[in-house]
This record gives sequence, C-alpha cells and structure tokens, in this order.
Amino acid sequence: MEIGARVPLCLVLAVLPTHAVLACSCMVSIGFCEKLPDASDPNRAVFVGTVREFYPKSREQMNQIFDDFYRTHQDLISQIRTRTSRPVRGASLGNLEFRKQFIQHLWGDALTPTEREHLGTANERDLDRLMFDYRRRARFDVVENFTGADTAQFELYTNLDGPSCGFDFGDGGTYLIEAYRNPGDEHWRVSSCSRTRTIAAADEELRVLRAWKYGLRVPGRIQGHSGVGIRVRLLGGRQVLETVSDSRGLFEFGNLESGNYEVEVEVGVPVPARRSVDLTHAWCAQVFVPPNR
Repeated sequence: MEIGARVPLCLVLAVLPTHAVLACSCMVSIGFCEKLPDASDPNRAVFVGTVREFYPKSREQMNQIFDDFYRTHQDLISQIRTRTSRPVRGASLGNLEFRKQFIQHLWGDALTPTEREHLGTANERDLDRLMFDYRRRARFDVVENFTGADTAQFELYTNLDGPSCGFDFGDGGTYLIEAYRNPGDEHWRVSSCSRTRTIAAADEELRVLRAWKYGLRVPGRIQGHSGVGIRVRLLGGRQVLETVSDSRGLFEFGNLESGNYEVEVEVGVPVPARRSVDLTHAWCAQVFVPPNR
C-alpha cells in the first residue's frame, strides 16, 4: 500500500502488526471487597471523577483528524510518495516519517519533553510500543479520592477502542476509576479490564471503598459454587456454619469476621473437599469446590 494514498487511519495503521491484531481479553474482574486498594502503592489510583475532556472520543474522530492531517501535509505526502517509488527500505523510512509528523499533529504541545525525545529517536518498532497514535486522553475533575488522586484534576490515557481494551468515557459522565501506571512512567492509564465503571453501576463498590477509606469494615462474606444440593460447612469462625447449595449449585456465608476460614464440601467420601479462604486482607471471597473431590 502506498503511504500517500488517501485512506482511513485504521487502514494506515493496519501496516503495523501490533495494531492490526489487537484484541481485548480480560480475566474475571474481582470486586474491591475481594482486593482492597493498597494506599502504599504510588502507581495505583482509585477515585470518582467527572469527565472534563476526552480526546479523541472515538476511532471516527481519529479518522477525521487524519483527514485534516492529510489535507494540510500534501508536501510531505508527495515527498514520501516519491521516496517509496524507489527502494523498499525507503517505504519504511517514509512510513516512519509520516507517523512521527502525524503524532505531532495529533498531540501537539500535549507531548511531554520526554515523549518528544522518544519520538525523535524512535524507529517503527518503538512507535508500535509507545502507541502515541493509538491512545486517547481523558481529563477529570476529581469528585472523591480514595487513593492516589489527591488533586483537583486527574489526567489519564486509554487505548483507541474496545478491541484494544480501551475504555469509552462520555463527556460529562461520572465514573469510579481504577488507574495504574508503570514505575517511572509519566502517564496514568486505564483499560476496560480494570474495575472502572459508571457511577450508576458502582453502588456496592463505593460502599466498600468508603468503609475502607474511613477505617471501617463491612461484614465479610464467602460465596461459592459446588454441586446442586450439596452440604457445605464453614470452619474457622467462632462456630461451624452449615448450608446447602441451591438449585444452581451456589452457596453463601455472610456476616463473617476477619480471619482464615476453611470451606468444606460433604461429598460422601472419607475426606471432604476443602478450600482455604483468607479474609484478613479482604472482606469477601469467591470459591469453587468441585463436588467430585
């Protein structure tokens, strides 16, 4: 494909293997009661924020920005078209130059001095890794901080779209946000695999986080799955608790104190199946106890 051809941005980026095959795959999300925030971790932030700005809002807006870049950089495109009609290696150099100038057009003064330095020395593989042309920036007014967001505004980045685990924020929307950054990184990030969600879908999580923030503890619980109609015992508390799994094979023990527990499933064999559960650093847990063991 000739780099000078006028095509949507998504097709231009398709020459990049890392962009062409992006697919989001998340592990099962766990709630904050199962894994409480770590206030000592400087690279994690949990807060409620309202969106002030989200740019670019979508792949469609990114394509519009690309169209604008194409119209205003005809001299560059003509030079690259001429260059790519020669050796194959020139096409790679032309694509690199094209991408670098597009990134500058896309982000302008938002690029930090460190990013500008990286951009100046980057080869195509570096650009694939840095993903300057495959990210979106969200800016928030902080409404409620739990950890890591003790300023009035907060800025983070997410990938361009859902297939790459990007999170779609809405202008003016309010969200419970779990953001992260790598040690030494300048930018916070968020993905659709995190515990980020709209405030309307965060009632239970907010109840847990507010209790944690103020040094309180919500009653502990252990939920699990085994076979249908299986007798289940909970050991380790002040007394042995017992229940029977329902028609879906689900069971639950509630109002538990902090401590270590054993979930025991009675399966009619000499040695009952057991699972250990630690509620000393969490307030709830999910367990699966196969009835055939």
